[in-house]
Amino acid sequence: MVGLPGHVLTLSVTAVQVTSGGWGFRGKVTLDAATGNGITKSFQGEAPGANLHNVASGALSSTVTK
Repeated sequence: MVGLPGHVLTLSVTAVQVTSGGWGFRGKVTLDAATGNGITKSFQGEAPGANLHNVASGALSSTVTK
């Protein structure tokens, strides 16, 4: 949660999925954002990778960028 005088933004990772395929892995992340005045929005991102541990963080970076 980030707080500025009179402003609040809450971010929550609500789902993480990592799948494997013939050429590597794919990570998918769902991120929910909510403002202090009740506005909510859900964002999804994904990223491919050869390393199992890097695809979830890559997917999170992709989601935050959106």
